[in-house]
Amino acid sequence: MFLGVNLFSLTVTHADQYASATRTNSERSVAIKGARGTIMDSSGVPLAYDVGSYNVAFYRDPANNASSDRANYTRILMNAIEVIESHGGSTIDTFLIRKNEQGVFEYDLDGLTEEQRQKRIENWCANMQITDPSASPEQLYYEMRTRFRIPEDLGYEQAVKLLSIWQEVQNMMYKSYIPVTIAYNVDFETVSELETRAVELEGIQIEQSYTRVYPKKSTAAHIIGYLGRITDLDELAEKEAQGYSAEDLVGKVGIEATMEQYLSGATQEKQGKRTLELDSSGSVIGQTGYEAPKQGDSVVLTIDLKLQELVERELEANIKQDYQEQLQMYQEGRADVGNKEGYDSKLAKRSKKEIDFIKSGAAIVMEVKTGRVLALASYPNYDLNLFTGG
Repeated sequence: MFLGVNLFSLTVTHADQYASATRTNSERSVAIKGARGTIMDSSGVPLAYDVGSYNVAFYRDPANNASSDRANYTRILMNAIEVIESHGGSTIDTFLIRKNEQGVFEYDLDGLTEEQRQKRIENWCANMQITDPSASPEQLYYEMRTRFRIPEDLGYEQAVKLLSIWQEVQNMMYKSYIPVTIAYNVDFETVSELETRAVELEGIQIEQSYTRVYPKKSTAAHIIGYLGRITDLDELAEKEAQGYSAEDLVGKVGIEATMEQYLSGATQEKQGKRTLELDSSGSVIGQTGYEAPKQGDSVVLTIDLKLQELVERELEANIKQDYQEQLQMYQEGRADVGNKEGYDSKLAKRSKKEIDFIKSGAAIVMEVKTGRVLALASYPNYDLNLFTGG
């Protein structure tokens, strides 16, 4: 997707590319994910929905695995990245080894325990077919540059973009017939140029996909929530059993998270499939079947959008007004010591500590007889569309 939900548009190889008749062909099924369901207010006004978009994918023919083939594919990827970036797009940035601010190479595994770090590193080394896992991150970085024939004069930033793509190719070696998404939600100009240059950009494909849109931006942001990638290995294993893939986006907080099982179009129950024919080397030579996916279910909230917008405006205005009043009272030295707030203010000023004036708050409006939540505001808030990329 961009948001992790992909419809694959695999190039069908022509008859002259078939292997000899003595080879035994096989079939593989590729899951097709449906659009995510819509989140609506109590009147049916959309608060979150999917729109069609385009992703760029890379398919490396598993029969082409010589060093010269890797050099050719790297050249193709460099040209594809140039096209994508020339139209304001960007490619995936997932390579596990990074150069920190001091210029030292290290594994990008912040926030993990030592046990989790070791497990991730071991899995990564296995996927990347590294023979010496004890090698330093810097040694492995340069080893990967050499293996994937990245030009020596190419800078670190550009090299990492290529290594990110090759890393994902390696991660999908067990399903080499599935293309790897290298750029999400690209514009039509990018699609047009890549398709025009399809002959020279062998393996570069355009996929139809979906992008999550939050039309009301920050309104009800804390209620709706947002999507993100599955980063925890245990969670990924659990989700894969339900039909998800590592590329899929899932709800992280809010309704997007609590209603994930209903909203998602990525579960096995909602998936369609494309059946591909492979030759003995694993190369895709045709399509033999297609089953359309189902869209995720819609979710209707008790929230009334107009009331929600009103409560959010009033909450923000009151917090800002109270902040200014508190600040002015403090600056003028007229804080009321008859209450705790005034007493704390006096003490803090006397000890020259920074005063923490009101900066946030929340408000809720409920229907008395039913207990239904009609508005639930929190300040400060944020534009949900900033999280669209996962």
